[in-house]
Amino acid sequence: MPTQKKKVLIIEDSPDLQDSFAQELNGEVEILQALAIPQAEEVFSKNPDIDLIASDGLVPDEISATIDLIKKIRQTYTGPIIAMSSTPKLREELMRAGCNYDCKRKKELPRMILKILGL
Repeated sequence: MPTQKKKVLIIEDSPDLQDSFAQELNGEVEILQALAIPQAEEVFSKNPDIDLIASDGLVPDEISATIDLIKKIRQTYTGPIIAMSSTPKLREELMRAGCNYDCKRKKELPRMILKILGL
């Protein structure tokens, strides 16, 4: 029986980056994409078996909405959450909100996801 792919929720408002992440992950994981906070909340609520979450700091432009989302997710989710931003202050705020991994360069995200998930 084939094993089920790990589910990864990527919260990033750039469709181009979402496409790039999907290409680089090349089917290694099942990617759930969210381009906005309400979409991320919906995807999270419908997928209790998510294995990893990665979140940009500004989705689309508001750090406080992203921080509120991370805090809300952390109420029930104990898995890994990656803070993505090229801005150190935004990553620090996401880490304080509940992220437990720090991704300085978004281009490194796919490799980081695979490493954290042991793939």
